[in-house]
Order: sequence, then structure tokens, then C-alpha cells
Amino acid sequence: MPMPAIPSDRPVLGQDLNLLAARLNRTPAECCALLGISQSTWSAWKKRGDQPIPSPTVALAIRLYDRFPELAPREPTPEELLGLLNQVTGQTVPYTRLAALLGRERTSGYRWTQRGRPSLPVSRLIGAVQRLLLTRFTTGLHEYEQMVAWEAAARGIVDLFQEGSWVPDQD
Repeated sequence: MPMPAIPSDRPVLGQDLNLLAARLNRTPAECCALLGISQSTWSAWKKRGDQPIPSPTVALAIRLYDRFPELAPREPTPEELLGLLNQVTGQTVPYTRLAALLGRERTSGYRWTQRGRPSLPVSRLIGAVQRLLLTRFTTGLHEYEQMVAWEAAARGIVDLFQEGSWVPDQD
């Protein structure tokens, strides 16, 4: 087990926020979501680096994740969702379809799997879709694809999966 980075002989300080983000390999926005605080609170606490975190609850959560980083919930990666989609469908799902299913442009799916991490809203949606597929399998996928098609149609996009774009045609 990894040793905690935050010393036990002092309170959790604002300067420890960067340690936590690095230890968990998360962005500040992801840490805020994990801890249930706003980004402005994160920034204010960081600015007062030598001051204790005002909330004992948040300080305890930081200590817990510092000591046991594996307890920090993590949304699946786009690659993990793509692998699950391939399993559920029994075929290779293209990156463009992955991007469309997640409300992004066609190049996003490839970019995520090669060098980028998706935004926090996309990460949360990836987690929700993964949970749907793990509990409802093919039926869940078909229901979700229908929801995606409805949202696209409501936005004036005739065939999202063919076009691969969430931007409606400007005829």
C-alpha cells in the first residue's frame, strides 16, 4: 500500500490539494466533483496553502483518498467503454459512433483513445452508459441509441450516426 503523502501530525492544508490531484491522477475539476466542492472553493483553499481545509468532512475525505487512492471512484475511459460496446454488439464499433453516442463530433472518439481525456461531463456520461450496458446489455444499448437519435432529431440532425456530427446542416 502506498504511504500517505499528507503528514499525520498536522491538519490537511490547502497546499495538499495539488498532492491529492497528482496522487489520484485527476484534474482539479475531477477532484472537486469527487470531494463535492466547487472549483471556486478549491481555488480559495489552494490560495491559502498554509491554512487548514475549513471543512473537517472534506479534510477527512482527502486523507482517506491520500491513504487509499484506489477507493476514489473513477469513471471508465473511452477505451473501456468502446471495448464494452464491442462486446455487447459483437462487432467493432467505430470511434465515430462512440463520439456520436457521447454527444461529440466524430473526431473526438479517436482523439480520446490516442492522447486526450474527455471533459468531465463526457466522463460522467461514459460511466452512466457503462453502467447501463452492464445492467441491461443489448436492450440498454438499443434504448440509449434511441435516446441519442431523439435528441439529435430534436436538434435538427436527421441521421446523426451517418453524419457523425452534432451540428445540424445549414441548408
